[in-house]
Amino acid sequence: MYKGVRFLLLPAFAVACLWTASFDVQAQGKKGKGAKGPSPGAEILTVRGTVREFTTAPKGEKDGVMLTDGTWVHWPPHLENRFANIIDKGDKVKVVGWMETDKKGETKLEVSSLTNLTTNQTRETEFGPAALEAREKFGAGDGEFITANGSVKEFTTAKKGETDGFILNDGRWVHWPPHMEDRFANAVVKGDKVRVTGYWETGKKGETKLEVSTLTNLRTNKTIENPDRPASATELRNPVPGKAIDRDARIRELEDQVQQLLREVQRLRKEK
Repeated sequence: MYKGVRFLLLPAFAVACLWTASFDVQAQGKKGKGAKGPSPGAEILTVRGTVREFTTAPKGEKDGVMLTDGTWVHWPPHLENRFANIIDKGDKVKVVGWMETDKKGETKLEVSSLTNLTTNQTRETEFGPAALEAREKFGAGDGEFITANGSVKEFTTAKKGETDGFILNDGRWVHWPPHMEDRFANAVVKGDKVRVTGYWETGKKGETKLEVSTLTNLRTNKTIENPDRPASATELRNPVPGKAIDRDARIRELEDQVQQLLREVQRLRKEK
């Protein structure tokens, strides 16, 4: 009796999840640890000037510089060594970033990238130019959980030759760990239409990529999961902030989940 009740409840629970989650229309998203990028629509500026003096945070870390024209160039205090070590007073610099006003009403240019024009040394935050360009184009910021739909244009390879992802027709790089080549690469071919869920990340060289949580081949309806980067139920119900929800795509996702649950029910029934 108990087992029968359990199996009857599982499909009902799955359908209830489909009905409830399909009406989630407010996006919360997920940021990376400590991440704070420009607000949607913020203007990205390029400023050139000469360093007049350094500024310091409450705990004494160097957190920026004042240019001779009065512009306050600011970076997070924990990135003191990254930026302060490549510039000095009197150096000419080029800064890419966005203007922000803090709680005290002080206006500052938040750094995306900073270049010492004398030495040509450049340092970036996690919101470097490449990441900002991708954010503007795709509506995703570092650490955010998103869903991407598109066609496989070409595969990419890691240093040792393993297939480690592919480029979508809109230019986004879908990436998985090289050691998972067999798990993912065998599931799709060039031209396949796919749906991918995962985390938007910026690499050390400024490259942006969608780290896979799930990959669904819409031709075969086969879904592959990344056990190292699973998506929580909360993330699946909450798309990227400020990004319009594709209701049809969301419903398809939930239907896939329901089908997976029903297949699991059938498998368990056969094992009785």
